[in-house]
Amino acid sequence: MNKTISILIVILVVGVGVFFYFRKPAEAPTSGIEKESPVVEQKAAEPIVVKLAALKDSGESGTATIFEENGKTKVLLSIVGAPKNTPQPAHIHAGSCTAPGSIIYTLASVANGGSDTMLEMPLKNIMDKLPLALVVHKSETAMGTYVSCGDVRGTSVGSTGGAIEVATIEISDNGFSPATLTVKAGTTVTFKNVGTGDSWPASAKHPLHLVYLDQDSCFAGKFTGCGIPGGGSWSYTFKQKGSWAYHDHLRSTLFGKIIIE
Repeated sequence: MNKTISILIVILVVGVGVFFYFRKPAEAPTSGIEKESPVVEQKAAEPIVVKLAALKDSGESGTATIFEENGKTKVLLSIVGAPKNTPQPAHIHAGSCTAPGSIIYTLASVANGGSDTMLEMPLKNIMDKLPLALVVHKSETAMGTYVSCGDVRGTSVGSTGGAIEVATIEISDNGFSPATLTVKAGTTVTFKNVGTGDSWPASAKHPLHLVYLDQDSCFAGKFTGCGIPGGGSWSYTFKQKGSWAYHDHLRSTLFGKIIIE
């Protein structure tokens, strides 16, 4: 009798164990399944706003707003004081308002104070051509008269999205253009050598370059591996606020100034 009871107890214990074992929730496999990568939201580049100043007492001033849209570049002009019913051609020129060069991009003419142009290229392609100037002409029959102009500088599209501060200075056999540049701290300035010989933009004073505070760059303090060949370029990010005179170390009679705000 006792033996029978013992056997029943053993069977009962084993049965209960088997029951709870098979009721254990299945665990999800941890191998062989790729984890979903987090979605990284990229910022759109901020619009570039160019102030258009009146020229030759034209009384015409305003703004140009430049931004990227679906891989293309939209340019919107808003001019105060523009004549009614008189189309005014507008272009983006190489160079600056003080010395505009050849026409790089043709914009829709300003009509009744406004213009809307879509350029068939991303914004970065345009900003890579800095320095640029946006010019509005008096009329189709007076193309040589500029009524409003603004230098295009300030922001450009970075490779990972978002906006970065940029500016460009051209170096020719005659000097730096623009000779004086005012930018915000953190701006990356690209020096483009459009001259025939080598160039080396460096902080005052010649020949030691000790005025600018960063003494570990070709702009100040470093003397190896520096210099820009004709047709080449070199970029440097200015972080120290102040008014910084500089020169061409290889042609020390050429001077410029960068004001960092």
